[in-house]
Amino acid sequence: PIPNEEAENNAEDNFLWPNGREEVAKHACHVIVTIAGSGEYSPIEAVVAIVRLALVALELYDGLGVYWGHGSVCNNRETFEGFCEEVSEEHIPLPAVMRFQFLSAEDDEVALYTLGMNQFGLMEIEVDHSDMELSELFEYVCHVAHYLVTTGAVIKDGDTIGSDENERIVVRHQPSMIDKSRKVYKILFE
Repeated sequence: PIPNEEAENNAEDNFLWPNGREEVAKHACHVIVTIAGSGEYSPIEAVVAIVRLALVALELYDGLGVYWGHGSVCNNRETFEGFCEEVSEEHIPLPAVMRFQFLSAEDDEVALYTLGMNQFGLMEIEVDHSDMELSELFEYVCHVAHYLVTTGAVIKDGDTIGSDENERIVVRHQPSMIDKSRKVYKILFE
């Protein structure tokens, strides 16, 4: 098994695997899939290659799930396979390789933070509070993450984002809600 309950801890509170901690605790062994080399692959190429290898390992060893260390996330097999069905450099399965963690915020609102943007050389994304439905907020942040992953660190402090030219949501580079020593892309739904 993966030592120190690392897989269990990264399955815990994953909204995509509600009983993940308990189910992962039953695993008896693991297979490590990685790429070794010095810069032969871009971060996107590396993620795509490792996802493809992980899919093969799941099939060969009848795997329970995938723990993605760089994203601090552990997903069950069905979820991982579902997000990775059409994996390519254009279709990067971010929910399979990153953690999207929801938290309660004030006044029945919700907060969200990501873990795993650093594997693409980017700051994490956070929303301190939103009245969006969980699925809507998850999808919105996924789109922003995908945009950043595929275009690079193009969102500057104070830039606005939106689905069209009329929607102007400010993004700030601010200290993280979970680690004040790090700066993140803070999406401000004001």
